[in-house]
Amino acid sequence: MKFKTTVSLLAVVAQASTQGYYSQYCPEPDICYRLNIPTTTAKTGKGDIFIQINSLVAYTWVAVGLGHQMAGSKIYVIYADGTGNVTVSPRLGQGHYEPMYDSKADFEVLPGTEVDGYRMTANIRCSDCTQWIGGGMDFRKDSGTWIYAALPGLPLNSDNSHDDLQMHRQYGVFDFPYLPAKGGDGTNPFLLAPAADVTLGIQGGIPPPPLHWNPDDPFAIAHGTVASLAILVLFPLGAILIRVTANRRLVWVHAGIQIAAYIVLFGAMAMGIRMATSGQLFHDKHPMIGIVIVIVLFFQACDGLLHHAQWLQNKKRRTILAYVHIWTGRLCIVVGMVNGGFGLQLAGVTDPGKIAGYSVVAVVSFLSLVAAIVYGERKRHIAQKTEREAKEQRLQTSRFER
Repeated sequence: MKFKTTVSLLAVVAQASTQGYYSQYCPEPDICYRLNIPTTTAKTGKGDIFIQINSLVAYTWVAVGLGHQMAGSKIYVIYADGTGNVTVSPRLGQGHYEPMYDSKADFEVLPGTEVDGYRMTANIRCSDCTQWIGGGMDFRKDSGTWIYAALPGLPLNSDNSHDDLQMHRQYGVFDFPYLPAKGGDGTNPFLLAPAADVTLGIQGGIPPPPLHWNPDDPFAIAHGTVASLAILVLFPLGAILIRVTANRRLVWVHAGIQIAAYIVLFGAMAMGIRMATSGQLFHDKHPMIGIVIVIVLFFQACDGLLHHAQWLQNKKRRTILAYVHIWTGRLCIVVGMVNGGFGLQLAGVTDPGKIAGYSVVAVVSFLSLVAAIVYGERKRHIAQKTEREAKEQRLQTSRFER
């Protein structure tokens, strides 16, 4: 019993000593960084330092770097590997470019590095941070300038420390206080320390949903491609053909194209709902607008059938249902085009080429639709005017014959 008591007291002393020597900085409610500078390093300016990176798994990757800017900085990036562990990737800042993997980095991933529920933690011993080639980091001082960056989104789920990284959406510069971090014997100071105060965001221990979907996910690519085909090509094509061609049978071609477009869009919605459900993305405007568009277009299609029946009964004249059908369809197409941009935003797409490509196709499709509407309305106006003049001519002829 006396032996157990002694061991327990030693554990308490060890925990108290290790918990006392670190600085903590949390630039975001769900991201925290900790730093420990062992006594020897604090006195000589040479030796190991210990870094802890702690965040929710609602981030694709999280990073912290030594230095006041990306260029020349020494960076540690972490991301979930998909098996409950964390991948630690040492990098060197290259300015406004993706940091390069540092194959010469002298570091060790320490116990306590794991994905625990909704939290990922990395404990790192950096043995060359004091000899960092970028310079400017003196751990004998009272503080130092660091940088951080993060990309909200689904976990990267990769154990490849060389993996390509999408551009950050959160970043900043901060002063890390060194005085509270100085002390300790050079062993893992975070193993017995309490977990960092990473906020879950809402009550009940449920993490906030990821802010972005991974743009390289095959499901996301398929969803975006299929939805764009429906909104940017098929629906506008059906609307354009019915306006610029006078063939009586074209109404069935129009109906066939719109039905095909709706089926394609429904498939895109099914994929979108699956992604929104698994990624907890229903808080975002893109999936909500998309669902509303699909529902409205369903009733718009039903209205089209009724409108066509009334059109035949009313000697091919438009009724209220016709105007509802026409303008609801046009509005859904335009809103769908805008919602596609929201989808790129939700996916975290930052590639200028992809954004420009979508924008060009959307603008061309929109202008083509507008041109067809103007042409069709002008043609209809001329036809109505010709019909009125012919009717008046027939009346005048009838009166003359009498």
